[in-house]
Amino acid sequence: MQSSAPVAAPVPSHSGQVGRGTQLLNSSILAALQSAKIGVTGIGIPGVEPIINGVLELGLMVLTMKDNKENLAQLRKSLDDLINLDIPGPSGDLHIRIAKLSAHLKVIAAECQSLAEESSLKRFFLSKVYKEKIQGIRIAVTVQIEEFVFYSNVSIEKLVQAIGKSVEGIQPKGMFKLVQTPSN
Repeated sequence: MQSSAPVAAPVPSHSGQVGRGTQLLNSSILAALQSAKIGVTGIGIPGVEPIINGVLELGLMVLTMKDNKENLAQLRKSLDDLINLDIPGPSGDLHIRIAKLSAHLKVIAAECQSLAEESSLKRFFLSKVYKEKIQGIRIAVTVQIEEFVFYSNVSIEKLVQAIGKSVEGIQPKGMFKLVQTPSN
């Protein structure tokens, strides 16, 4: 039986892993999130659009951030913003994805806070280690975004399409027809 407790990714042993991880994020995950964003825009289910937009923004940030204290602080803020989204409505698979993502991001946000609180002197003397820890955080965020996007081998874009179809199925047909009046 697997534990459901969130565990952050280990710090990488070399920086090559970040390039590979962010390349994966860039090529497949961001494409799926962008497709999902298009699919959720305007479907009218509370909470779906903000979470997709938030995860996409977080992914873009991880992809472009530098391994320094300033970007670490920005990442922490983005993590907190996403964790603290008040998301009513989604249920089922999407709710599970959101709950798991939030739990894992809380652990990563705590790591960001801990790392940011290290003294400037310590960061200076251990700059290589500090950089590797930030890279480890970037990888951990990438892994959590990937898990959110491809949870149970179902892509978020496919889930969004299914949600969109179910919304279309329950909307009344022809209830709001535009009536033209003759012009004088």
